[in-house]
Amino acid sequence: MSPSSDRPEAARLKAQQLREAEQARARRTRTLVVTGVALAVLALVVGTGIAVQASRDSTGAVTAAGTPAAPRNLVDGGVLIGQASAPVTVTTYEDFQCPVCKNFESLSGPTLEQLRTSGRIRVISKPVAILDRASKDEYSTRSLNAAACLVDVAPQAYPAFSAALFARQPEEGGAGLPDAELVTLAQQAGGPDLSTCVRDRTFEAWTRTTTDQASQDGLQGTPYVLVNGSPLTNPTPDALTAAVDAAG
Repeated sequence: MSPSSDRPEAARLKAQQLREAEQARARRTRTLVVTGVALAVLALVVGTGIAVQASRDSTGAVTAAGTPAAPRNLVDGGVLIGQASAPVTVTTYEDFQCPVCKNFESLSGPTLEQLRTSGRIRVISKPVAILDRASKDEYSTRSLNAAACLVDVAPQAYPAFSAALFARQPEEGGAGLPDAELVTLAQQAGGPDLSTCVRDRTFEAWTRTTTDQASQDGLQGTPYVLVNGSPLTNPTPDALTAAVDAAG
């Protein structure tokens, strides 16, 4: 083949190489664009999530690490009622706005008290705030914050305060007890003046984290009762007694 006949073939190969190089360049450009868009969307999502979380946790005391400050005197994330050395642990999750919880306290509360005073059980009370929608003024959160304020300084007064909150439980759909009444009930239970803590919702951020943790622990509704970690489907007095007998 003569040199002159090689030139068209060489030109064709050169053109093909140029096309392939351009196609490869275009593919790289598309990849970079798609990756850049994906990263931008991810950054937007993460940024939005951080902003929402920051807004959600903006109220209430925080630790030096920036996490919601929990009240002092908690045991296993709840309030210890009874002897710490008791052989059986009964864990209760309740919302102070929950009518079924009020019924549970009326029906099974005396049995729990009898089992506690006999030294057979210790109760870990883990109140939550899941029923703000059932009041006009976030009563679940406000009452739980007030309970945290009390536990922080006078945990021995918590059982009487909890009983008073259920006894004076407001109707669903209306206004909850005002802050001033929460302060008065805490004092009547044996605590100090909690006006500032209740008014400022010092532990509001904690009320959310402890409620979120309860959900992770298996909470789907209140009351939720466990005996040595095992859920009790129907926590009647007889069922509680039988479960405690079986546990220890």
